[in-house]
Amino acid sequence: MRSIDFVLLWGAAAMLYGQEPLSDDDVFDPGAFDEAVAQGVAVDSQNRLEYLPGVAFVAEAAGYHTPATDASGSDARFYGKAFLKASKADIGALYLGYNYSYFLYASAGDARYGAFYLIQSPDPLDLSATLSEFHCSFDIKKLVFVRIGSQLISWGATWFWTPVDFINRQHAQASVISVVDIRSGKPGVRLHVPYRAMNLFFFTDFSNVVDKGRVGVLGEKVGQAWRIDGTFRGVNIGTVGYVGKNRPEQIGFDATGNVLGADIYGELALAFTDAARSAPHCALSIGGSRLFGPQRNWTGRAEFYYNDRGYGDIALSRLSPGEFTPFYSGKYYGYAEITGTSLLNSMLAISLFGFGNLADRSFSATLQFTLDLPGVLPFTVYGRYYGGRDDREFTRVFGGSAAGAGARIRADF
Repeated sequence: MRSIDFVLLWGAAAMLYGQEPLSDDDVFDPGAFDEAVAQGVAVDSQNRLEYLPGVAFVAEAAGYHTPATDASGSDARFYGKAFLKASKADIGALYLGYNYSYFLYASAGDARYGAFYLIQSPDPLDLSATLSEFHCSFDIKKLVFVRIGSQLISWGATWFWTPVDFINRQHAQASVISVVDIRSGKPGVRLHVPYRAMNLFFFTDFSNVVDKGRVGVLGEKVGQAWRIDGTFRGVNIGTVGYVGKNRPEQIGFDATGNVLGADIYGELALAFTDAARSAPHCALSIGGSRLFGPQRNWTGRAEFYYNDRGYGDIALSRLSPGEFTPFYSGKYYGYAEITGTSLLNSMLAISLFGFGNLADRSFSATLQFTLDLPGVLPFTVYGRYYGGRDDREFTRVFGGSAAGAGARIRADF
């Protein structure tokens, strides 16, 4: 082959594989040519379309008994989340997630338990599925990261209560209550701008523009949220805000740090209404966790929540339906936990935890064991007690103090 032909061939290959021009010496070097081809193949491989499917599957059976009325209830069901993510490095990613729930059966011994299950719509002939998230994401020169669609937003610092979560339809629940996050996202556009040691987030909320099929005016229904966070001297500090027409302005602050080996975190949320411009309503949570033990396989955790607009010691039957939000509408709450993992040659984990409405003095306490036996799918068994006077937050469902027990299997495919 003539030299000029080889040079032309090399130039075409360089254009094909997107490589920078090489020196005159390199174009006649077979090793350099092979390297360029290999780089082109690597870029092609890096930008190939990839799929990541997954299923979080939970099978659980639970039963409850109220001694005061001698009534019982029980159920067995499957629930979890299924998702599919398609991504291409040079384009972006597309994510689709669905929550699902299926009841094998539900049994109620009186009207209280009947109402408890009626809300959950048990039907062995129906698989309930709801959209969790559906969004696309991409970046602009690695400077701005964009996510468009129905999505869940994770802003804040605390573990059990999240007062600065102004965006999501439902507050996130700790894993001791909700094994899988089965919330539904909000339609909107999220921008993430990393800047040196800080992060800037913006979320434009479209969830109120269309309400039950009725279309509203964009300028009157759209909401705008933001978050700025950064780490300063080992402490992560953030601020969150949300504004929208005809709704209270909200602003929040959160911080996470380490003090004497313990992780300390807190959130403060303020809401400015027309009636309280000079004295905003506030909600706050503060907590901490620490590892201890010879192998540092034990965790102690505690958290406190306060809501200045919360209810005190009040019978829930006196309130209108929907007027009370569990875990957030009371004035004071507390949570405590101690958990040990990798016990008995890593076959056992044990956890004792409890939470309570400190204003109406109702509470729940749970002792659970997770076993990972050889040749057996890991499973969890637990016993639970709901205490306090009847018609309070954690006793109303059962008609008084109640005991419960259950078994659960979780598998991730």
